[in-house]
Amino acid sequence: MTKNSQARRVFVAGDSHAKIFSHRAFEVAFPDVFFESGAVSGATISGFRNPNSETQALPIIRRRLDLTTARLVISMFGEIDTGFVIWYRAKKYGFSVSLMLEETLGQYKAFLEELHERGHAVLCISTPLPTIPDGCDFGVVANARSSISGSQVERTELTRSFNRSMQEYCHKRDFGYLMLDELSVGSDGLVDDGLRNSDPSDHHYHPDRYAELLVAELRRFGMAERGVYDVFL
Repeated sequence: MTKNSQARRVFVAGDSHAKIFSHRAFEVAFPDVFFESGAVSGATISGFRNPNSETQALPIIRRRLDLTTARLVISMFGEIDTGFVIWYRAKKYGFSVSLMLEETLGQYKAFLEELHERGHAVLCISTPLPTIPDGCDFGVVANARSSISGSQVERTELTRSFNRSMQEYCHKRDFGYLMLDELSVGSDGLVDDGLRNSDPSDHHYHPDRYAELLVAELRRFGMAERGVYDVFL
């Protein structure tokens, strides 16, 4: 379906998980909304401040933001940070995981403030829970992350702590926040099996189920918050 000039634009900034917004479920659920991709595979919050980062995510996203007419920006970052980078940097530099977490949170908050200063309304979506089980080293991502010490339980706890901190911050700043943790966790405290990808080497959520979850929660959020979030009604 081709979006006409009356379509309302929403810019989606994030890592590869943000590509979920290209799923047909969003076009069906929100036919008058054009989700403009600002996804950069491999993007990390920790890399925002590094001018030599491999992905150059922040400069790329800034250039795209300069061109967009979207008022609302959805932000989806943090999975690589909480699942790998924080643990890797803590080990490499001899700092605590909690200190690396606080540093990452500070950088993410600064990014959201930049969006606000640009005149955008902000909707932050919670970071997906870890899907790579302990001892798994097949698949490019799992193999790359096999060197860190954090177990899946520990990585899940860190991710949920990260999400709670960002939720609290967004509420204080009157930014939108979509918390999906309780809807994503199984009875064992880890990610629900229903959200796992059918390809065991793919660390992303199952696309159909993730899209379904996001559509339902965006509708609920739009109904509760109104204002700029009316686009999801």
